[in-house]
Amino acid sequence: MPKLPAVTSPERPEIEDRITVVERQTAEAVLVLDLDGVIHGFNQAAADLFGPDLAGQQSAQFAERTDLHFRNGKGVNMGKLSSRQPIIGEAPEDEYFFFNSRDGEEMVALLSASPLFAQGDQATSAVIVFRDITGVERFNVENGSQQTLVERNQVLAESHWWIAEILESIEDGFFAIDRQWRFTYVNERAAKTGDMTQDELIGQVIWEKWPQLIGTTLEQYYRQAMEERVPVSFEVEGLLTRAWYFVRVYPTFEGISVFWIDITKRREMEQHLAYHSLLLETIHDAVMATDVDERITAWNRAAEELSGWRTDEVLGRKIGEVIRTGSQTLEQNELTWRPLQEGKPVVLEVPIYRKDGRQILVSTTTMPIFDPGGHLIGYVSAGRDVTEQKQAEDALQQAYNELEGRVQERTQELTELQWRLIESIEAERLRVSRELHDGPMQDLYGLIYQASLLEDSPSTTERQAEVTTILQRLKEVNESLRTIAYDLRPVSLTQLGLEKAIREYTTRLQIEYPQLEMDLTLQPDENILPESHRLALFRVCQVGLNNVVRHAQASRVEVRLECGRELVVLEIQDNGRGFEVPKHLLSLARRGHLGLVGAAERVEALGGKLEVHSTIGQGTSIRVRVPVRERIDSSRL
Repeated sequence: MPKLPAVTSPERPEIEDRITVVERQTAEAVLVLDLDGVIHGFNQAAADLFGPDLAGQQSAQFAERTDLHFRNGKGVNMGKLSSRQPIIGEAPEDEYFFFNSRDGEEMVALLSASPLFAQGDQATSAVIVFRDITGVERFNVENGSQQTLVERNQVLAESHWWIAEILESIEDGFFAIDRQWRFTYVNERAAKTGDMTQDELIGQVIWEKWPQLIGTTLEQYYRQAMEERVPVSFEVEGLLTRAWYFVRVYPTFEGISVFWIDITKRREMEQHLAYHSLLLETIHDAVMATDVDERITAWNRAAEELSGWRTDEVLGRKIGEVIRTGSQTLEQNELTWRPLQEGKPVVLEVPIYRKDGRQILVSTTTMPIFDPGGHLIGYVSAGRDVTEQKQAEDALQQAYNELEGRVQERTQELTELQWRLIESIEAERLRVSRELHDGPMQDLYGLIYQASLLEDSPSTTERQAEVTTILQRLKEVNESLRTIAYDLRPVSLTQLGLEKAIREYTTRLQIEYPQLEMDLTLQPDENILPESHRLALFRVCQVGLNNVVRHAQASRVEVRLECGRELVVLEIQDNGRGFEVPKHLLSLARRGHLGLVGAAERVEALGGKLEVHSTIGQGTSIRVRVPVRERIDSSRL
């Protein structure tokens, strides 16, 4: 015979213990039905009365087999027990039940039925107690006793006592109310919740005892169960205790019965879990948790977006089946994960494959999870896609390396350029020194010698001729010195302006190179240019024209000067042979065009720009644009 299971719940062991006591001690036949009306437990008294093969029978099959019916012959619908409507509710107040025993004998019994709740939101079993009163009923019928109803009610009360024992032993609150809304039964837990005793509540009208319940959700559901005769369930915050309860109300013949349990802790836990769930869904990092066997237990929205896997696809699966790193070395390297055993985090940047096969780089921090007893129960990882960040870092590092290389290259170029400029300056100094030594100075030496000879010359005529020669040579020396001085810095540049200085220079150049046709379009600067601008632009013109006569092999050159109040433009264009313009000034210096290099440096010091355009066989153009009002560092000129 199956052991009477009643309610098997780890949270309600006292129910199971109490049912076991009833099974062993009561003489009444006890059946336990599940919510589908299937008998899944009974005691020895039930086996003796109905037979040992009760387990697994449907309630309808049992009622048909035992011919369970009322006095008026109407059959009993035991199937209503599965909907938690007590069977006794179908019988008149002075009625009882007839059935056939296992031996076929017609018997009479009083029935008590009640659902039992193992969880707050549903009943899990129904308990039916049969009290055999066949002998008592026969005696009363034969003797015409007027105490049949009293005796029957007494027997019924005794049957109810066993269920009351169970109701008193459980932690759930329970009370019964008749159709006049009076308490007919209150277990101890329910009475304590109202801060009263059971005796203080029995017979009291609920609305008079607690008028604050009128108009509340409780009244609405209680009246619905009472008037519509249907079971209802709901969650509500208690008006007396401010705790939260799950309430189950079902109709009975006398009124309604109410079961409730305190779910405050459960709601607090649910709210706590909901809050943490909201946190997990709110943060942008992917959060993944596993148990000690690496089976996934948590997977937030960011983890879905990162991996491409939905939560319902991964829960319960091993993390390695979902997140593939493509690196067995990493997965099998115990040294990598050893800090987790010591309670320390492991921080990694690892490439993983998404569900769609695309590889991304993820930065992860993994921590162990310990229970309050210090036992390892799992792991949690937070990760984010750093693919674009890593690519940007790599690109930045590459750009930095390239820039550093270019800076080093530029530094070397500038060092070489500075060295070549110094050489150029020294060469120019040497040229000036030689010109002075071989020209004016030799002439002066000769004049000094001739003058010394005059002292000993006897003829006045000869002396006069020598003096004339000396004067002529002195004029030549003077002109030579003036030319050298002009090349160093023309006086007209300061006194007459840039336009006059350029015209004077081209006139001197035209005398020296008469075959070169010069076309000048020069706008007077009217002294609006600072001295630094005049000198820099004159040097550009000087260098450009010198290159024309020395290298270009040109027959014609044009010089244009436009002087605005904000911008000065100087352009020198020839029809010579042209050359290939290099990208860097250093290349010009290496080719010996130090003049252009120095001119470009001067223009850049003024905040301007020098451009050289040349095509082989078609000539060269030098164009300079210098802002007039821009502040400059004249010390660099």
